[in-house]
Amino acid sequence: MKIIRFLFVLIIFFCSTICANAQISVLKSSSSADFYSDNHLGNYKDIWKSFETSMDNANLKYSVIQEKNLTPETLSQTKILILPYIVELEDETLLQICSFVKNGGKLIAIMPDFLDTKTVIDISNLLNVNLRSINRLSQRNYINWPDYPEISDNDFPISTPFLSLKLPKGTKSVAVWGQEEENIPAATLAQFGSYITWRWGVDGNKTFNSSVIRRIADILVPNIVDKEEKIIDYPAFSKKINQIGNYREDAIFFTENSYKPQPINALAEIQEKLYLSEIQSVIAENNYKKGFYDEAIQELENADKNISDAYQKVFPSQLIEFRTVWIDRGTIVSINSQREMAELFDKLKQAKINIAYFETINAGYTIYPSKIAEQSPQTKGKDPLKWAIIEAHKRNIELHAWTWIFAVGNTRHNPIINVPENFNGPVISKNPQWALLGPNENMIPFNQHEFWISPSNSEGRKYLISLLEEIATNYDIDGIQYDYIRYPFQSPTNLMGFDNSSKFSFETQTMYKLEELNSFVISEWNLWKANNITSFVKTASESLRKIKPNIKISAAVFGGTKEKRLASIQQDWETWTKNGWVDILNPMIYAFDSKRLEDEINIFKTGVGNNALVLPGIAVKNLSNIETLEQIALTQNKGLMGQTLFAYAFLSPEKINLLNYGAYKQPARYDFSVCCAQLLMSEFFEKIKILAKNENSPSFVNFIETNEADIKDCLFSLQNNLSEENIEKAISMLENFEFYLCQYSLEREKISNQRVLFFNNYIEKTIKILHFEKNKLKKVFLKNKII
Repeated sequence: MKIIRFLFVLIIFFCSTICANAQISVLKSSSSADFYSDNHLGNYKDIWKSFETSMDNANLKYSVIQEKNLTPETLSQTKILILPYIVELEDETLLQICSFVKNGGKLIAIMPDFLDTKTVIDISNLLNVNLRSINRLSQRNYINWPDYPEISDNDFPISTPFLSLKLPKGTKSVAVWGQEEENIPAATLAQFGSYITWRWGVDGNKTFNSSVIRRIADILVPNIVDKEEKIIDYPAFSKKINQIGNYREDAIFFTENSYKPQPINALAEIQEKLYLSEIQSVIAENNYKKGFYDEAIQELENADKNISDAYQKVFPSQLIEFRTVWIDRGTIVSINSQREMAELFDKLKQAKINIAYFETINAGYTIYPSKIAEQSPQTKGKDPLKWAIIEAHKRNIELHAWTWIFAVGNTRHNPIINVPENFNGPVISKNPQWALLGPNENMIPFNQHEFWISPSNSEGRKYLISLLEEIATNYDIDGIQYDYIRYPFQSPTNLMGFDNSSKFSFETQTMYKLEELNSFVISEWNLWKANNITSFVKTASESLRKIKPNIKISAAVFGGTKEKRLASIQQDWETWTKNGWVDILNPMIYAFDSKRLEDEINIFKTGVGNNALVLPGIAVKNLSNIETLEQIALTQNKGLMGQTLFAYAFLSPEKINLLNYGAYKQPARYDFSVCCAQLLMSEFFEKIKILAKNENSPSFVNFIETNEADIKDCLFSLQNNLSEENIEKAISMLENFEFYLCQYSLEREKISNQRVLFFNNYIEKTIKILHFEKNKLKKVFLKNKII
């Protein structure tokens, strides 16, 4: 299924990359993109895409100027130049920008993710602001526009990053954070332009950001917005029509293959919306060809809305699926009673979420009263973990303790708990000998924020495992999730691991010297560091399973190729899953587009196979409704058993309704027993027998019915005699059946690839369940052997 970005309606007004004469231009900086990559500031491509989508949504005619092409000629028609997330520019580019403003041009700078470069300082000087620091909101907040009350509908969650500024004489605030009297600048105005102090386009909802950029542009150059003519780019217009057609085909397919058919009145409404979307698309195209652009736009919007409504209602809901969500620290600390915690889990129940990852250890602090670690100052006197377990289990939701492992301090969190920004956290401050160090005895790698326990330090490792054991022993949790189960981000010029414990152990065990670093020694050092992480995972998991044999152990991990991952963060999850030390991987993919999500999923499927479940992270904050469904559908179509939503703080009522009436409309089982395998195959045979009969092929019907009897008998016998040998027999039977089913479909062209994929996913997921059962049996055997 190909579904492209849904938030596209307003892009049909223009094609931003060809608007060479636009009065508003945007600088796209390759130097800044390289800086983001080199210093692990995030995926610049995704950040830029989010910015560009917000610009498109603002309905402004604008041009994109590549850094190498920024010249007086390319700026000749420009009156406003927008600088999004600019951290580094060539000297010549900066000179061109200075010349631009001296000749009357205006700048709009958007908060970058790093402040200490010459470029950032030069831009701030041009806009007459003094940059202090990048902070994070300690509570939900909003931006107040005293002179522009029409700019509303904004709400920023806890931990949103924002830029702290000092305004010299000659610069004023046009917007402030929170109450007006607090006077914390959110957007500024000076002679040469404006500075926006949040990541416009990345944070803040799209409607609010659209209003902001239009208003600031109009303040800087009066009437510039009104003068911008709406133009229509036909390729983009046509592409949107094709997208709606693809949605319609998918919706029809979902309707035909629905496990629970729609009631007649609901089906009639869906069919009406599908029909209307088709008619409206035709009318839109005809209006475009006649030059009736406003009418074309309106009809296309109507078609878009109708197809979206229909798509959501027929989106398939899976019988067996892990529907998981990360419940973030900011959300947890805002809860002051068990009643409030109950309200949180009521929302998860409404959305039919079945597993919650509850942030239990964060930056060295526990969320609960601990006898080993220091409890977070924001939850002292409370036990949110206890409340969460009670309320989750009342609603048949699993509660997994989400724990930071080696990262035990965070400079970005320190202001939130009213400690100095450079405070190294509650663990390292008491045990400095445990700290991971860089070559200059620095505890924090360049441009990062965490303090770390050295993964080679035996005492530090014992402390961390004792903390995990405390949680498993004292709380009725269903699982433990390892986060920050790695080294910090590194590069050949930004290495960590020069502390005494690391240096002594590495040099003793390998005979290499850290004073003699070359590419070969660095490679061997990276492998040695990866083994430190892997040995910790093994020890921790074996210890936890002694306490709770059925505990589910998961890990929040990064993707990319193994070679790059070992060089950067020394995270070898392939080995963890191969040895059964981790049951579930939650890749923090957070893709803005399906192509990147699919590429990352393929890496994990290859690296993990059937050794563990892969539940990719989906950043619902960054996605429209249709994009959210698109990414959920992709995880289903790739044969995965679920997904993980990041995070509860961004599950708006609209998103909860989307899940409740769309992807998660039916409750899903997630116990992964043989019974689940039987349920999947029963549904599979119910559907494929309809196809077989419609084929008018007696041999195909006989093939299906014969295999149905054999497979159902095999799965039924597993319930009474569950052994590795019998599970292998069932898996082999299913794989053979899948092979012959594919061969048959290749011979019958009228069985579409989509339908083949639809059916094969049932078999693939059933095989995954059986592997999961087999892996459980292995773990029980290993546990007994260890004991």
